[in-house]
Amino acid sequence: MDDRLSGRWGDGTVELDLLLRARSPGGGFSGACSGRPMQGCAPASAGASAAFAGAVQSDGQPAAMAGVLFLDAPGGLPVLRLMHSRAGHEPQMLTLRPLAGPEALPAVPGLALPRGGRTLDLQRLRLVNHDPRSPLRLLDLLVDADGRCVGTLASPAEQRGAVQGFAGPQGLALTAAAPDGGSLCLVGWVDRDAGTAGLVVCQARALAYEQRQAAVSWRMEAFRITPG
Repeated sequence: MDDRLSGRWGDGTVELDLLLRARSPGGGFSGACSGRPMQGCAPASAGASAAFAGAVQSDGQPAAMAGVLFLDAPGGLPVLRLMHSRAGHEPQMLTLRPLAGPEALPAVPGLALPRGGRTLDLQRLRLVNHDPRSPLRLLDLLVDADGRCVGTLASPAEQRGAVQGFAGPQGLALTAAAPDGGSLCLVGWVDRDAGTAGLVVCQARALAYEQRQAAVSWRMEAFRITPG
């Protein structure tokens, strides 16, 4: 994980506070986004760019972002190009630069694991892609009483990767490391009564700055909810 992602970023209209805390050798992290709990992944990169994805908990529907930190941007300052998405809204592409701000980084509330019986109050959520050829064939999730998700993502070749994030009343936001060394987030609506889900998949790849237009992309995927 590149700790240069932590700090205040903006584009003159949008300002974003990021605080990432390393949690695992595989690039998983916990932290905060503008004071909201955030979980995600930032695969290690030895080049001039680094991909990351983060899921953000909120009082309503969770949100997620996938982006690339470019260290080779003109002018000598890093550039953060990211796609922000939440259920019911089209993803928003942002190009942010470091901003001077207060020394205090955003607080990180609610990141401790639930205690007592709440840790046992788990719901299983299994999503199967309508397209059997999709690289995101199956999502198998456990959701705790505070809306935190962990689980696995399976491909048609039965390759599995870890996912984590947050679930809201009718929304879902997840992050995962991509097989190509990048990262991705999945965010959208989940209708348990109808047994369907629609997720925006935002993918970030650690490319050079001159390839920034192709570094972050998105698409829609449709799922059905099956018994666990």
